Formats: sequence, C-alpha cells, structure tokens
Amino acid sequence: MKTRLRYCLLLLFWVGAIASLSAQHRLVNLDIRVLINDHGNARVVETRTMEIDDFEGTESFIKMYNMNGMEVGELSVSDETGAEYEVDSDWDVDRSRAAKTRRCGYNHTDEGEELCWGIGDGGKRVYTVRYTLTRLVKSYDDFDGFNFMFYESDNPYAENVKVTIERENDAPFLPESTRMWGFRCRGNIELDDGRIVAETDAPMVDKGEGMIVMAVFNKGVFHPITRVQGNIFDNLITPAFDGSDYSLSDCEEMLAAMKAGKTLPQETDGLAMKSSLTGSDNMMGKETTIWQNLAELVWPFLLLGALILLVIVLFVGVSDIYNTFSREKNLKRLFGNNRHEVQVWNRDIPYGGDLNHTYSVLEAVEPDEAKHSNRIAACVMRMLYSGTVKLHNAVDKTGNSCQLLEITQPPEQCPYEKTDKGNVLMYFLQRLMYDSAGSDHVLQPNDLGDYMKAKPVENRPVVKVLYSLMESSKIRLKNIAPSDAEQVFGLKKFLQEFTLLNERTVKEVSLWKEYMVHATLFGIADQVRADMKQIWPEYVKIDPITAQLETTPTLCSTVAQSMIMGMTYVRSFETPSERAARLQRERSSGGGGRSSFGGGGGHSGGGGSGVR
Repeated sequence: MKTRLRYCLLLLFWVGAIASLSAQHRLVNLDIRVLINDHGNARVVETRTMEIDDFEGTESFIKMYNMNGMEVGELSVSDETGAEYEVDSDWDVDRSRAAKTRRCGYNHTDEGEELCWGIGDGGKRVYTVRYTLTRLVKSYDDFDGFNFMFYESDNPYAENVKVTIERENDAPFLPESTRMWGFRCRGNIELDDGRIVAETDAPMVDKGEGMIVMAVFNKGVFHPITRVQGNIFDNLITPAFDGSDYSLSDCEEMLAAMKAGKTLPQETDGLAMKSSLTGSDNMMGKETTIWQNLAELVWPFLLLGALILLVIVLFVGVSDIYNTFSREKNLKRLFGNNRHEVQVWNRDIPYGGDLNHTYSVLEAVEPDEAKHSNRIAACVMRMLYSGTVKLHNAVDKTGNSCQLLEITQPPEQCPYEKTDKGNVLMYFLQRLMYDSAGSDHVLQPNDLGDYMKAKPVENRPVVKVLYSLMESSKIRLKNIAPSDAEQVFGLKKFLQEFTLLNERTVKEVSLWKEYMVHATLFGIADQVRADMKQIWPEYVKIDPITAQLETTPTLCSTVAQSMIMGMTYVRSFETPSERAARLQRERSSGGGGRSSFGGGGGHSGGGGSGVR
C-alpha cells in the first residue's frame, strides 16, 4: 500500500513538472522606466512585449516582496489595443482566463504584494504596467541611494531587459555626483544623456538571474523622506559587492572622488589664493582680470565646439531626411506605387531556389519582417525535403504523437555545394545538428541551443562562421532591381492569396515543396499550410512530410529559435579568465561598464515575475 502511494505521489509530481514545462510563453522584451521625484519616491512604467500561449496560464504577475519599508500602489495596466484594465480591489487568482481578461489588481500574500493582470488572448501581446514605489531612495549619513531588484526571472525568462532611471524634474544625473552598479545579469550599466541605463546583452536562462541596480548619489541630488542610520558603504555597498566582480577598495576611491566632485568652493578658493600670490593689492580687480583672461582663453574653444556640434546636428538631420527620402524613392522605383506592393503573382521560385539571395532582398526591402530564425527554419525545411534530415516519430510529454528530427548523416556525406553560401549555411547547420543530436541521432527542438550553451568555447568557430554567412548576404536597397522585387514579393503575394485560384496545375504540384520552404522563409508557413489543407486536403498524399508535420507544425521554427538563442549565448560568453582580464581593463568604475553576474545582496524588491 505504501509503495502504491509512493508511486502515485511520484506520478503526480512528474505530471505537475511536465505541465509546468509545457507552457510556451515568451517574454521577448522588458522595458522599465523609473521616474524618481525629489523625495525619493518613484513612478515605474513597465512595457512587457510577450508571446502568450493560447492555453497555458491565466494571469501575469510581478512579486513585490522584501520591500524594506517601501510600498507599492497606484497600479494600472493597459495593452497593445490601448484598453485600460479595470482594477480589482481584491485579486482572485483562481478565476479563469476569461474572467481575468482586461482586469488587474493586487494579490495580498504573507510574503508581500503581487501585481497581477489577466493575460487574455494568446499571440503577440504588449502589456504596459504602471505603479508607484515609495521610499526607493533612502538617506544615509554620507550619501543617498538604493539597491533594488527591478526584475527577477521566472517562467518565462526575459530575453532582453532594459531599465532607464531618471529624475522627475528633468535634471540629469551627473558623473561627478552619481555612481551605479548592476548585478545578477550579463549586460552593461552606464550614464546615457543624464539617465542611468542598465541593459542585458544576453537572454536570461536561469531562475536566479535578474536585474538589480544599485545607485549612490551625493547629498543634495535628492531629499529623501526616509533616513537610515549609518554610512552607505557598510549598509548598502558591502552586502551588494559580496560575491560580485566589483572591488570594495575601488569603491572607496570612487566615493572619495564623488565627495571631491562636490567641493567646487575649494576650487574657487584656489583661484583666489593664486591671485593673492601675484602680489596685487587690489584683490577684486585682480580676480576680475583672471576671469577675463580665462574667458578669453576658453571662449574660442567653446565657439569652435558649438560650431562643430551644429555641423554634426545638421549633418545627422540632413542625413536622416536624405535616407528616408532615398528609401521611399527606391521603394517606389521597385514597386511602381506608394503602397510598396507588387501587383502581380509570381509562381516561380526566385533565383533558382537560392534562399540566401531571396533573404537578402527580403531583408533590404522589409527589414522589420526579415528574421534570421525564419531563414534557419527554411533551411531545416529544405533539408527535410532533400532527405539529409529525417522526421522521427515520437510521443510528447502530454502523450500526443509528435515529430522530432533524426540526423543520421554527417555533413561530409550530404550533397552540399560548398561554393553556394546558402548551402554552406546548411552544411554548418547540419554540423551543429549532427553533433548536438548525440548517440541516438535524434534532435529534440531545444537541443541545439542547449548544446551550444553547454560548449560555448568549442562552438565559437562554427558560430563565427554562421554569423559571417548571415551578415555577408546583406545588399543595399538601391542595388535591387524591380525584377528582384517581382520575383520575391510576387511569390510572397501568390502564397498569401493562392486560395483565390480556381484551378491547380501540375506545375504547382511539383513546386509545392519549395513553396513551403519559401513560406517558412517569409514567416507565413502556418497560414499557407492551413490554406492548402482547406482547399486541397488530398495534397497530404503527395507530400507526406507536410502531413507528418501536422502533429508538430512549429518544429522547424522551434529548432531555429533554439539555434539563434544558442548563437547569441556563445557570442557573449566569457570564460572566467577572459572576464577577469576585461574587468581588470575596465576596473568596473561604478561610473558605467559591465554588470556583475553575481552579488547584489541586501537588495529590496524581487520575488519573481511571469505567467501562471
């Protein structure tokens, strides 16, 4: 009986674990803007760009735990439609997704407040969350400052996070009176146009990652209403630096420099003392002469600097106008109209099937629509049709049938033409897939990214080649001919509208596999596959691969996204010795530079945010 109970509990545990892993939510970008008033209170605006799964989860949340005397309030939420969500005084976490749609509120827990809102419909969503934080900046005996976790990773992990901190009165943060450090992420923190800006340069992959910002200000920058006994070095900096890349001895020098940066009267006294040593009996007259001489000396340089700045501003402005005008002119030249649309269908495959050339035209004309992940996915689709990669029948975690990739051939045995960049790209893609598949030669959708993250140093050469191949394909818009636009965008128009045809020719049947490859490149494979299934269900008898992919329609795109994330990780990865050498060069001055992946202890805030 005890054995059966143990097995039942184990089964329940694994069912829960599998369910928690099955969600497909993505936090693509998180932009946090923090506006601090003179008393140290802050108004926060978070813009979360997300991909929401159609089935998993009902709400998104931000945990505000460990607030250290701070309070959160004035919550409001809106989405990409501009709709303002209704605020519930008491949030019910157990309601359905439909009941939470366009509603938000506070969930009160023993650990602290949670800001919650209904995720609503699936797909690409943009949520704007506004709230206030009281007593963010606190006053210490020597300086003012804060150490706050603005984001802590949870399900899903953020792919990019940016925190911008500024003052409410538009006064800039100055380098002589401001020091800042970042913790728990890979990225940079710096003063940018008088604002503190911290941003990641690699996706977050673990629950312990986040975005902690610590800032220290000279007295007088703020007038906080909350006072803490003791100095800032012992109370705030020392706990935060524990386990970080930053040096306490360097920090002491920085704080001393900050105080020195405020002693402007001493500099004035120095000028007066210098004047008195000249032997003049008329101190006021001598001071006036010195300032006049100083003005005469500096004025030409100021005038020259102003002229140079004016020329730069004019050049940038004229350049932007010219580029915009030139782009519009080129697009009208290519398409013959102001709508930038082709008027005819193209049923032929562009450039004899050269995906590299087709993508370069797509990227030049529609840079916002061209995605390297679609390019990789199209290569995987072509490899499936060519037989160099095969589909492998499997059962997913929910018990449903699905398809995986079977990589039995090393790239040396595949018929890739090494002189064609597109085929060279597939050669190196096959190399990565073959190595990451392991001894069973079966590739799970996320295996590529995991393999590259597990061996970042070993994969640097191949990643460098892949980036080189993808970047070298770029061409300028002015070098594209109208015939290029007709080939590429005529085919895209045909694939988007082919359901309007009243007949299907044999020629289209023979080209269908390439149509699916190019639909993947254009990012419209799901729509084309659904349209084809609707108007011609018999096609699955001709194209068994497309029929098999019905069980896992996103397989190629998932593999491609995993590869892109792995490449990003490899490119930004540093070994401990490399990181130490760079830190030695930068010395992490507190006035800007790389953030520390460790440290950040003693912070306020945090607790995690995500979808549940």
